Amino acid sequence: ARCHHVNKILAFCLEPHSKAEIAEHCGYKNTKSFTRKYLKPLLDGGTLKMTLPDKPNSRNQKYITDKQVQPDHAGYLH
Repeated sequence: ARCHHVNKILAFCLEPHSKAEIAEHCGYKNTKSFTRKYLKPLLDGGTLKMTLPDKPNSRNQKYITDKQVQPDHAGYLH
């Protein structure tokens, strides 16, 4: 089972959001530890995508849940 934060991130990122917005949505102030713990594994696994994959460090970078990952009826994801 996915942890609560992962479900929250994937549901939130059905619309594109910045790293800071996602971290804040999950109650994290420090984006560095948040990125290492949650965003990087989701990106590596392909569940989360970058809107600007050729510019990973762009300040305009946003993250969006992969289209193939479907939310379930509670607004969380399988």
